[in-house]
Amino acid sequence: MRKTEKEIFCAYIINQRNRYEAELQEQQRRIRYRNIDVEDLVEFMLLRERVNAFEEFARTALTLLHLDINSKNEDGI
Repeated sequence: MRKTEKEIFCAYIINQRNRYEAELQEQQRRIRYRNIDVEDLVEFMLLRERVNAFEEFARTALTLLHLDINSKNEDGI
């Protein structure tokens, strides 16, 4: 895998994590500030499951590709 491909993949992982984090915060805000029903809780549970599945995928893919997103040096990518 070329360096640019690795950079694009790492950017994708970071972008998805940020998107999921924002979506989780929005769901939690909705639950906190209004009357909730079963559908709201099911939506939140499904979102949590998507986040967990994505994190597992990301962890496995980064391990297999020997990448470290948290690394600031150029050798990590």
